Order: sequence, then structure tokens, then C-alpha cells
Amino acid sequence: MRKLTGQMSVAVMLISILAGGCAMERSSWQPSQPQKRDFENIVREKWEQEYEKVNRWDSGKWNYDVRTRCVAVPSYPAPDQSSKSRLPFAWHIDFIEGGPVKEDRTRQLKQLDALVKAGMLQRDSIEIEKGGVKVKGARYGLTVAGWKVASTNQAPFCFVYGVPRFLGVTDISPGLVNVQSGIEIYTVIAKVGLEKHDLAEWARNEDVREAFPDMKRLIEGEERKHQFIRGAKGWIPYECLQTIIMRKEYIQMCESAPQGNGTNRSAATHADSEMHDLLAERDKSIAQFEKTFPAMLEKKPVGEREKLKEEVRQNLSTLKNASPPTEEEVRNLIRNEYEIGGATVEFVGLKRYFNGGYRFKYRVILSYKVMPGRELDPSILAYRNDLRAMIEHGKACSGDFGFDVKSRGRQGGDGGCWNVADDEIVVAGPRSTHPGEQRTDRAPQSVLKGCRFDGVVIPQNARVYAVDGNKGKRLDSQIDQSGHQARQVDVTVNSQGNPSVLILVAYEPTIWDVHWTAGTKILAVLASGYHHQAVAGLPKSVPVLVSTYDNKGVCGYVHVSGPDGRDVNSLSKRLLGRHVDAVTAANGGTATAGEAILPNSERKTSSDTPPESYVDKNAPLAGPAGVLDAVAKGILRHATDADGKAWEHAVLEKTPNAKVRVYSFRAYVVLKEFIYPAGLYGGDSAVFFVPKGVSAPIGDPGHSTIYDFNTLRCHGPGCRR
Repeated sequence: MRKLTGQMSVAVMLISILAGGCAMERSSWQPSQPQKRDFENIVREKWEQEYEKVNRWDSGKWNYDVRTRCVAVPSYPAPDQSSKSRLPFAWHIDFIEGGPVKEDRTRQLKQLDALVKAGMLQRDSIEIEKGGVKVKGARYGLTVAGWKVASTNQAPFCFVYGVPRFLGVTDISPGLVNVQSGIEIYTVIAKVGLEKHDLAEWARNEDVREAFPDMKRLIEGEERKHQFIRGAKGWIPYECLQTIIMRKEYIQMCESAPQGNGTNRSAATHADSEMHDLLAERDKSIAQFEKTFPAMLEKKPVGEREKLKEEVRQNLSTLKNASPPTEEEVRNLIRNEYEIGGATVEFVGLKRYFNGGYRFKYRVILSYKVMPGRELDPSILAYRNDLRAMIEHGKACSGDFGFDVKSRGRQGGDGGCWNVADDEIVVAGPRSTHPGEQRTDRAPQSVLKGCRFDGVVIPQNARVYAVDGNKGKRLDSQIDQSGHQARQVDVTVNSQGNPSVLILVAYEPTIWDVHWTAGTKILAVLASGYHHQAVAGLPKSVPVLVSTYDNKGVCGYVHVSGPDGRDVNSLSKRLLGRHVDAVTAANGGTATAGEAILPNSERKTSSDTPPESYVDKNAPLAGPAGVLDAVAKGILRHATDADGKAWEHAVLEKTPNAKVRVYSFRAYVVLKEFIYPAGLYGGDSAVFFVPKGVSAPIGDPGHSTIYDFNTLRCHGPGCRR
């Protein structure tokens, strides 16, 4: 009891000091009888200062202001199916139509449909397999408009709709007014929220506001309660008094607390505010470093201290004297980065900030619909889905990079680009779109009406053999429109006394050249994978079912055999109702299915479907063969040591202290407009020098490294060597 009484005495004493009561006669003290307008400035300042204290850059979020509000894609309850990809335009969640009617699920679908109406998501009609039966479903995916306002590049997405602001004081009431002790405390009710013109355009949709109650409440305005103590110079936040009682070392809070006499910083322009923040964060960072540097220096060996002090002095001098990056300066850096590929750059977002150095974060949409000097051959686009999707629909790119104040260029960081339209997604019905949203659906393909071999009876004594063809022999050609280099696997089947069914799986587009021994009967073949699979060497009378990711086959797809044949077993049970008998992996482009083959055994094949019949002779060559073909046509030439030294000289001339290392294994110089061949991955990658005045190649460089003299930028894995 004594301890509590002591705390109350301290509180009364502090209130008296803060109120300035000690400096005046109690008989002269009179209540102030304030009006609502007397609290407008102080509450506004308090609102601004509270968020300024915690307003720090979060590298995981695009919208750095902690007041930013967004509505998230509802993920509860869990969807019936969902994409494993977290990349923006490949992500999706699926729901079975006519599913269980539950309150949570109904609310979830209402919110998803509201986001479709607002243009943040798109809704496709699809078929979902459940218990071996195809049922109607709905697929929700991200739109370009949704990506532009999403708080992150990866799912789950949260769509930013505004930043609440102070709307005014709505009510005041005296909490404690004591003339004898000179104490006056008032409770103030203020409203924060969003007015209609503060809302993002998409969020003005009535369905969205009804589907998301939190957004609706904020639009209507949220009331906040504040308490203030009358001080000698103005009104002081009541929590300041509580803090002093609990932690006396924080008494300076009251001295610097808002007094209601400041200006509203939010009235400053965006550009002024951002530059102000840059300089303020820089000065604060430098001051903090200078304060801690002496202690850091003491830990270093005596012989290293002077050298370190001089390095620090020079770096700090450069940082203090160098101008922060202007917005236009950063925009030009980004434009130069992307326009070399023939793109038109549309800025979606741009933010400069300071974190140990100047940095910038951006989002852009790249459009390739107008490509000066680049009349692409339609026959090439027919075989390159990636190129066609890029040119027809564009790319979405974002990045977070440092800014070098010496060279006024980009320095360190990370970024990425994604095709706006995932050209491999096939839908089974109409797509819901909002005005201005482009349709990207294509007609679905199906091989059979169900996952089965129609008209084929599989006896009990049949053997099921699976072959994993992911180590097939590389071909210099293409067999589909994926842009990937084709493979070939030669399979010999030996099953004496028992008829056989083959399950052939591979990731890359693959030609399976099937042979069999005397006494072997092949009943049917299923070929599955990510890209197209072609089965050659069999008579036309043998049923062949192709079910891949690309053709959205009726049996789904498997592109690896999996541990202990788990994945192909699942596929076999779906097709045949039984497990496989054996799994074989191809090696060096050959494989044997079934029993061991005796030496000199005869191998049979059919001329009905030769392997070469699946090669598209009109498609450009792939992999290293495509590069050598470009050399033969004068589009490329082999690089020499002089080309590598020219790169070093050009970089050092611009940035004298730069560390330059040129990776020049399997290197070429681009002489004319050039499209990267498919399949430049791993050991098939190359190095390309792009001379000044020559257009940068287009397409997918794979794992290749590009040294571009037009921008003095290096792209690809070799840049980090």
C-alpha cells in the first residue's frame, strides 16, 4: 500500500510539473475550456510522428509506408487445388464448383469474385479431377492490374488500396479538471480513414467494399481515442506521463512531444518528401557510424588503424558531398537496362531510399509490340511460345538495386522479369476479364475422352514397364513449340511370354524410338512429360496415348519416375489400376525395358512412324548447333582475346577502380540481329559480346553470359565469376 501511494505521489508531482502548476499561483489558474479546433494540430502531428518512428524500409514489401492498407487474396479455407509456383503469373488457386456450402467458403468465394470484378484477379473455367472423375471448377489467377498494386511479387498477394490519413477531431470531453492542483486532462476522439479520392481506382468498386469489411470500415472512418494533459506551453500526450512513471530515462519524450504548433508535413510534394527522407536517412546513418566508429577502430590491430581511418574518411566525404540520385536519373538507368532489347518501358512504381547507401526499387511493364528494325519471321514465332508471349503480351519486371554515387550507375542488387501471359496455361472455358484486360486463353487440347486405352484389353499377366528418359541424347532440332532442345531415347523392349504396356516419361521434348525383340508383344504405350513426347518405331495399330503438361493431357503428367518409381506408379494406377512391374532409367540415350537381352538378339521396328517424321524441319536449330549455324550465316563470329581485352578497357575507362574479369569460354561476337537458339543451358551455354551499335539479341539466353558494349552491362552467370 505504501508503494502504491508513493507511485501516486510521483504521478501527481509529475502532472504538476508538466502542467506548469509550480510556476504559478493556484488561485490564478483557470480551466482552459478548449474547443475541438484546439486539438486539431496536435492530434494530426501525433498521428504523423507515431508512424514516422516506425516507418522503415521493409525489403520484403513494395509499399514501405506502414500505414499502407491492402486486401489479401483470401487463402482460408484452403482451396481445393493450388499452384506450387509462387511466381506472379504462374500462380493460381482452384475451387470445385458446387462444393460444400459453408459460411467460410462462401465468404471466401465472394471475396475472390469481388477481386475479379475489380480487375485484380481473373477467373477461368477449368476441369478438376476428383476421385478419378472430372468435375467443373474455377481457377483464380493474377492479372497485370493486380500485379501493379500488389505489395509483393510472390503469392499470397495483397492489393494496396490506400493510405489512411487524419480526418479531424469529432469530440472532446474533460477527463479530469482540478482547479486546486492545476490539473486538466481531456479525452479527444479523432477519426482517421480514407476519403473517396484517397482510394485506388480499383477499390471504388462497391462489391469489393462489401466483400472486405475492414476496407469498408476504414472508408467510413475509424475513431481513435487520445488523452492530453494541459502543459505550460500547450497540450501534452497523456501516455508521456505514464512512460515517465515507468521509465524515468524517457523524460525527454515530453520535452519533444507535439505541442500543437507544428506544420503538416504531409502537405509536401512526393518528390520533396522523398528527397527529404533520403538526406535525413543519410545524415542519420553517417552520424550513427561516426559515433560507433572509434570503438570499432579500437578492436583493429594498431598497424591497420590509420589505413582504415583514411578509407572511412574518403568514403564518408564522398557520401556527404555526392548528390543523391534524382528520380529522372534512376528512370534513365532503368530505361537503358530494358530498352536495349527493343522494349518500351512503362513505370508502375519507383522508390528511392537509403540503407547504408542510396538504393532504388522499381516495377515496370515492358511492351514489345513495336520493335523498330526487328521484323520477326512468323515461322520462328510459331516455334517459340516464349518469344510470342513476350511480344504479344509483354513482361513484368521489378528490382531492388544500389546506386553508385561515383559512376552514377547501378550497383549490386537483384531483379527479375516474368512473361505477363503464361503461354502454357490452357483453359477449358470463358475467362472473366475486366475492361481493358487482354485475353490470353487458348483452345484446350485433349487426346482421348478419358485416361484409358480405348478398345484395348489388358490381361492379368501383362507386364507394365516404365522408362525414365531424362538422360536422352540431345538433338540439333525441335519437335514442338516450347523452345527447348529435343532429346531422343532408343528403347528396346524384351518381354518373353507376357504382353507389355510401356510408360515413357521425360521432362524435355523427347522422341522415343521403340524396338522390340522376337516374341515380345507391345499392347499400348503412354508417353508423359512436361513438354511434348513423340513415340516412334511402332506400327500404327499400337495405341499411343500422350499426356503432358503442354497438352493438358487427360492423364495428367509425370516427367520423372520419382523415388522407387512412386510418380509413375501413381500414373499407372490412374491408367491401368495397377503398379508398374519395373522402372528403367535411360543412359546415354538408350534403355532396355523388361528382361535382359541376349547378345546378337534381333531387334524389330516399324517404318510406320520413323523418328525423323517428328522433327520439324522448318524450326531453327537448337543448342550449340543453332549457335554454329549462326556463325556459318555470318550472324556471329568466334571471339578472340582482343574482344575480352576490349571489354576490360571499356569498363575500366568508365569506372577506373572496377574489378573486371571476362569469362570467355565458348565465346562469340554478335554481328547482326540474332535470336538465341533454344536450349543454351548448362554445358551448352555460351558467351556473347554485343559490339556498340549492334542490337542486343532477343529470346532466352539460358545460362549464357552477355557482355553488352552499348550499356557496359554484363548479364548472366559469368558476370559473377
